Amino acid sequence: MLCEEGKYTGCQGKYECEECPVGRTSKPKLGGTHCIAERVTTSQPQILRNSHMYTGDQQQTALRVGNLSSVCISWKMNNEEDREIESLSVGSNGLPFEFLDGFFIQWSFKTTFPPPTKENNGDRVSTNQSHFNHQSALDFTDSKLGPWTFCFNTSVPVHLEVVYVRVIGITPIEPTTRTAYTKTLGTPSLPTNIYPTAQSCGDVMYLSQSSHPPSKGLSIWEIGAFNRHIEEWRCR
Repeated sequence: MLCEEGKYTGCQGKYECEECPVGRTSKPKLGGTHCIAERVTTSQPQILRNSHMYTGDQQQTALRVGNLSSVCISWKMNNEEDREIESLSVGSNGLPFEFLDGFFIQWSFKTTFPPPTKENNGDRVSTNQSHFNHQSALDFTDSKLGPWTFCFNTSVPVHLEVVYVRVIGITPIEPTTRTAYTKTLGTPSLPTNIYPTAQSCGDVMYLSQSSHPPSKGLSIWEIGAFNRHIEEWRCR
């Protein structure tokens, strides 16, 4: 028997077919032997300015989670006016902006966010993914636009290697008919920006995690308390 759409198996004669992960579908559709990405063009999640933040005291974090970094990200969906502008840029009217099953938060040390494959299973996983479900996905209140915040641990301290984060909506809802695109993913947000790391500062500089933007009327960056905004760290 052929596996039905959305399921696959790479083994002839297997008793059961495996479900494709959310955001992927079977190829070929019937009798699938593997899964491929399945996306719908949607309104893009917007990562908030200065929301890519290191959290917690460095020493306490190292003791708590074993030399890992803890990072938070905040994002929202565009309001109606911004979505109209967004629709013009992608050539589509009525972009879905609500997601029935929340969001995937993906973080990676590579801006391309490569998916895990059988070929690189022995290597460090390049892209990590967590599921975030929001209450407004169920009740469609005003909070359906966010903002939302999600925190996670990274396997390498963020002062040693740049971590990139992006957000992807799960199961878009068509605004007019209120129907859901089952198991599909929406348009991913732009990844967070690059920032200096200790290695990038070279041999004669150090990474200052206490740098702050100039105060009003000044032009020189200041040194003060530990700065949780990763993108404001500087080589000095």
